[in-house]
Amino acid sequence: MPRPVIPPTLADYAELLQPPVGSEVTALVLITPDDTGVDLSFWDVPPQVGHPSRALLGFRTEPQVEAIGLLTTGRSFRVGVSDPLGSPGHAPFGSPVSITVLVGRDGSAATRLWTAEEPATTIEDRPEGWMADVLTRCLGLPTPPPHLDLVDAVEAMWLHEIAVVTLDRPPGSPPTWEDLARRHPLAPPGEPLAPELLAHETESFAATSSWSRLRTLYAGRLAPPDTHLRAPGRKIDLVDWFDDGTFARWFERQVVPSAELVTDALDLVPEPLRHLIGRALVGDAEPIGRCPHRRG
Repeated sequence: MPRPVIPPTLADYAELLQPPVGSEVTALVLITPDDTGVDLSFWDVPPQVGHPSRALLGFRTEPQVEAIGLLTTGRSFRVGVSDPLGSPGHAPFGSPVSITVLVGRDGSAATRLWTAEEPATTIEDRPEGWMADVLTRCLGLPTPPPHLDLVDAVEAMWLHEIAVVTLDRPPGSPPTWEDLARRHPLAPPGEPLAPELLAHETESFAATSSWSRLRTLYAGRLAPPDTHLRAPGRKIDLVDWFDDGTFARWFERQVVPSAELVTDALDLVPEPLRHLIGRALVGDAEPIGRCPHRRG
């Protein structure tokens, strides 16, 4: 009696698809069962696209695709090593590394990591992070819910504007409260609002809105990459391609400023103006810097 054929797992495919040592690869792979076995389709991500996730915004696989993945290679460096070229055991320009990430329609996943310094390892837990989100949405599967509060999102947008306005001005010419208040995302037209009124606008927005509404209003205005830089195949509107979790994390990557940027900007702001900024903030955004008298 013939033995039953056990179909390969994503971990098996991850091992099979690991890019060769020393190669330069950034490629999308689609795994699709067919009548004769399995079809493996590859697409080289154009280097001009920058981060490979940009090429996949709005891309949706056909229903018969069983899994999607990204194959990448690069170089690794040890964090904290100031002179890797002079450190024992370090090759010039870092050590080769290759990563294969596969996400299945059934919820399975596999990540295979190889470096010149360690044996190859395969992890079958579902990966976390922006690239895992993108691959998941290419299959049309849901991603984890947002962890960024709407209040924090609005105030992160404002902090970004504060940093841009402040760092753009000539030395010794800090912005005024009016300059900054008008840049608040929820500021109405006309006279700039007092800090407490801006805080009220933020609280009212958070009480009556949602990430779904923000996604519907904002994602429809996003421009996807040029056609020649996008993965070939079915495209859907970004409003529908994103779900709330993916959109919130995209927003966080694109809009939320770094703590260092905000701190550098606030260092140039007079203390009375920092007090006004602090009184207008109501959320728990991470990069607040040193705004005293913060509400909440």
